[in-house]
Amino acid sequence: MQDLHRKTRSASGVNAETTLILAGQVGTEAPEIFLIYPQGNFITASDATPYLQIGETKYGKPVLDRLVHAEQSLTLAARVALLSLDGTARSNLSVAAPFEIGIYDRDSLALPDHFSLDADSAEVRHAQSAMNQAIATVLEQLDSFPHE
Repeated sequence: MQDLHRKTRSASGVNAETTLILAGQVGTEAPEIFLIYPQGNFITASDATPYLQIGETKYGKPVLDRLVHAEQSLTLAARVALLSLDGTARSNLSVAAPFEIGIYDRDSLALPDHFSLDADSAEVRHAQSAMNQAIATVLEQLDSFPHE
């Protein structure tokens, strides 16, 4: 399709390429998630990295790498995602709320929990405060570096 419309897109200056995450479940098959690139190739989540991230990855990824695991509840995973998104927004001005969160239960074949969180929402403010406090607590618990 890109080749078919390349000349028109080029003349208009529009870049129609996109990278996207596609996830869900077909019938009774296992739920799947794919990160699809403009070229048509994809990667999928694995046991080692049971998540996919799109867009700016360098700021929020450490939270995902440290805290996400396959046995985690969806509610806890959504909280980790919120911390990751907030960390990215805090460090990169091109990323900002609202944060869209959807929670899909296996075999439900519906998305009953979908919501948007603004930067000033109680959930986002509480996540920021809790994260800041937790980091400060850990910092105080670390051993001092030896010095002369």
